[in-house]
Amino acid sequence: MFTTVYTISDNSKSLKLEERYSRALENLDKYSNVDLEVAATIQYYLKLGLDKLEAVSKTTRLKPTKSVPEVVNRSFKIIQEIESIN
Repeated sequence: MFTTVYTISDNSKSLKLEERYSRALENLDKYSNVDLEVAATIQYYLKLGLDKLEAVSKTTRLKPTKSVPEVVNRSFKIIQEIESIN
């Protein structure tokens, strides 16, 4: 089990993100860590030039217990949301 604790300094608290990034983070907050992890892995393979089927296949081999169809479907929604920011 991994636990990460983040602390934001007082100086950082006054910084504001652009509205589009704030909205994106709020949208991504509704997904689980597993959803985000699988999405990141799929996106990694897509950026390497693999097509969607190959990216999902490699992700499923790498993370078989996490890459169930429901998670993969949500992962593509996550990827679309992130890509729509730019």
